[in-house]
Amino acid sequence: MSNHGVVENRSRELLKEVCREVVSLVPSDRISLALPTDDGERFVVVTVHPEDEGAPTWSVERDGSCTAHVLKRRKAEFFPNLGTEFRYPEEEALHRQGIRDAAFLPL
Repeated sequence: MSNHGVVENRSRELLKEVCREVVSLVPSDRISLALPTDDGERFVVVTVHPEDEGAPTWSVERDGSCTAHVLKRRKAEFFPNLGTEFRYPEEEALHRQGIRDAAFLPL
């Protein structure tokens, strides 16, 4: 196995451990990461837990997003009733996927 493979396996194990810790603190059916695109204009949202979820990967513009807001403030945002109103574009996207409660946590 090359060094790249070792690093990839360690990264995957670290991500699994982070997901276990998040679920122990905030019971969750799904955990997704919002990763910046190369140009920094958008975030790509990828489901990482459970691994076999098959949830869609989608993106959101950085400007005006809850993700950017949470990263800037370094404080979590909680949405206990998605669908009652949409302040951020992620809320509507999650609601369309059947998600009714969400938490945005800065990592």
